[in-house]
Amino acid sequence: MFTTLESKLFINIRFKAIIIIGLVILFSTVNPIWQTWWFGIAAVTTILALGFGWHKRRIGNIETQKKKLEIQVAEKRKKLRLILEGTASVTGDDFFRLLVSSLGSLLGARYAFIAELTELENRVRTLAFWSAAGLLDNVEYNLTGTPCEKVLAGEMCHYLKDVQTLFPDDKDLVDLGAEGYLAIPLINLSGRVLGHLAVLDDKPMPVESQDLSIFKTFAARGAAELERKQAVKALKYRGDIEFIISTISTSFINLESAEVDSAINHALLTLGAFAGVDRCYIFLFSESGKTFLNTHEWCAKGIEPSFAPNRDLPIEDFPQVMEKLNQFENFYVPRIADLPPDASVLKEILQQQGVQSFIDVPMIYGKHLVGFLGFDSVKAEREWSVEDIRLLRLVGEIFVNALERRRAEKELQKTQAKLIQSEKMAALGKLTAGIAHELNTPVGALQSTMDTMNRCGVKIDQILENSNTLAELKNNNVYRKSLKILKENRQVATSAAERIMKVVISLRNFTRLDEAEFEKADIHEGLDSTLTLIQHEITNRVQIEKNYGDLPKIRHYPAELNQVLMTLLRNAAQAIEKKGVIIIETTSDGNNVYVKISDTGKGISPEKIKTLFELGFTTKDTRVGMGMGLINAYNIIQKHDGELKVESEVGKGTEFLITLPIN
Repeated sequence: MFTTLESKLFINIRFKAIIIIGLVILFSTVNPIWQTWWFGIAAVTTILALGFGWHKRRIGNIETQKKKLEIQVAEKRKKLRLILEGTASVTGDDFFRLLVSSLGSLLGARYAFIAELTELENRVRTLAFWSAAGLLDNVEYNLTGTPCEKVLAGEMCHYLKDVQTLFPDDKDLVDLGAEGYLAIPLINLSGRVLGHLAVLDDKPMPVESQDLSIFKTFAARGAAELERKQAVKALKYRGDIEFIISTISTSFINLESAEVDSAINHALLTLGAFAGVDRCYIFLFSESGKTFLNTHEWCAKGIEPSFAPNRDLPIEDFPQVMEKLNQFENFYVPRIADLPPDASVLKEILQQQGVQSFIDVPMIYGKHLVGFLGFDSVKAEREWSVEDIRLLRLVGEIFVNALERRRAEKELQKTQAKLIQSEKMAALGKLTAGIAHELNTPVGALQSTMDTMNRCGVKIDQILENSNTLAELKNNNVYRKSLKILKENRQVATSAAERIMKVVISLRNFTRLDEAEFEKADIHEGLDSTLTLIQHEITNRVQIEKNYGDLPKIRHYPAELNQVLMTLLRNAAQAIEKKGVIIIETTSDGNNVYVKISDTGKGISPEKIKTLFELGFTTKDTRVGMGMGLINAYNIIQKHDGELKVESEVGKGTEFLITLPIN
């Protein structure tokens, strides 16, 4: 606006100009010379008057525009403040959707989106995609040849117009009708690029300083939330991995040999579904070491198996794979197309199977490579994280222990059968080495469990250090999950310890169990038959007293139970040096039947009682020849869900009590 002085000056000049023009007209009629002089004065005066009028109008327009601009800036600041306040309590996908819709509306753009880098190199996926018509579906795309490529290198990019011409290979720009483009990288606190924030318009897109400030503010908020989301996701993923490892490890404790294959197949399903792969498989090397075969494989729906089951494949056809595995290293190929020319055979095989990415990790037992466990990705190329590979290797260790345990148990069963057939009890000393070898599996389970428990302990320590209140601690999902894993692993450790004890004190199938039948039978008949068979050992030396109660027939393995009875009766007879008595008493309480066998022999000292059912108890001066027989008897009763107890006093005798359930 004009000042008071300017207004007075302008009025003065305009008034004088009118007077001068009048005088020019008057004097021009009197003297033509004056006419020229006065016309010049009138013209200058008029120009000055008109100039001041134009200047006044121009300043008025500027003031109006300034006021409008101030109003617009105030409105944008108000909207920005409301947006920032509104997004303060929103997280995750809702935050990203609100972020891009608010940014697009605030800048008046046609499109706005936020994207994060994927596991695959040079690819991003949108977290939220907004258009003026509403939210669009998220997409994943390659950065090559797009304006985003430079942004993900850490630079902010602005293209006022002609963005389609500048990037002719980006067909998405054509589909969107983009003309202008503005994008900024999303960078975390450590300086790593996480993704980018972009706006596009279907007309030229100039950017003023205030708009740029708003854009950077939104980018900072987006980067912070994306970093938080990725941290939470990574933490949850690590917790899920620990849970998967614990679950699979637990399922293999106390597993029978016949159940190992089904347990591995189920574990492969769990592993493949969790990792989101298309195939998960195990290949084991043959004894000759010249071939390997596909022993176990899980395929996602619609995916064909890689090879026929148990088909021998020559190792020499896969030198690149074997070179890595023999060094106990992973063989990892994110892109089949990137395989070197010397791997043309492998590349052709994988392409025939539709594989786009794969990873194989070695399965090692002791210092020997026994096979490998792998992932295939068929539907798309992908990369696996360090956590994925760690999961694969740990599960591979669990599988190796189970497979080696089964192999060792089969070897053990063969050895036991030979011992029984040849009746060479002296060979039990050699068998002890095989039993000790079997301890590797439960010990390995204990080691794996302790490793998991230690990691959980570290997590809990970290959480305790960072937690200020008990309520905050109780609401921490990682803390609760870690406690749950600790409890589960405590059970795993207990089961592994029981397994160790079982392996040490038991030799299963010692008495031709495969020929026995599970059926209802009379225990008294078994006792009488057994007494008949050992009659020559007790004649004229041992008196038999039978106090039979009223027993129902129960379901059991008669041949096995008869073997237990023979062991106990024979040991009782051998414990009586000259003459004595063996008392057999049977009773029932409706739930169980009880068989008590007592003798008047030399008895067993308390120290020896503790190791009575352990391998090697053959003390001649107490109970003769009980080493293998009592172990076998104990296992048979355990198999029947029963109990075998012993009480003894040196110089007075020993009493064995068998308890068997009726149902």
